Amino acid sequence: MVVDRTDEIRHLCAGPEADEKPKGIGIVQFVASCPGNAEVVLQKCREVLETVLNQDPDNWPLDDDWYSLLPKWFVAASSKETLEEEEQWLKWWQKLSWKEQVRASKEKQWSVDNWVYWFQPDERTWFWWDATIESPKKIKVKVEVEELPFASGSLDWLFRAAGATSLEEQ
Repeated sequence: MVVDRTDEIRHLCAGPEADEKPKGIGIVQFVASCPGNAEVVLQKCREVLETVLNQDPDNWPLDDDWYSLLPKWFVAASSKETLEEEEQWLKWWQKLSWKEQVRASKEKQWSVDNWVYWFQPDERTWFWWDATIESPKKIKVKVEVEELPFASGSLDWLFRAAGATSLEEQ
């Protein structure tokens, strides 16, 4: 599934048009829990995604470039692990039960490199559709997906780095 970046940026900034239909298999909805700062969390998520979506897919930035392209707060919130440390964590994680893997994954900070990897044109599995603030503690997020299951960890880390306490699929 190829979603036009211009459409995704429009969804990010203004939401889908009233008669617009998703591509792929449809929409998956999440709820982000926030400690009373939902408006700030959503603004930060949009800031990061707009930066990524404005990059040329045919001239994708190098890994090191992302540290100056992405907002400083996002880079600061992300893990500074070395490749060796990440590999050690992965070996440990692979020995866990499925439930423990889910919990550990939801608690782990992502590195900038690992997060950006999932936005390379050939790696995308979800695309921003819409988000609404339900209350100061709750954001409803909708993403367009091409298949189930899909890799949603990058979405989870985006919201947690922005200040959400959790992101749960509905």
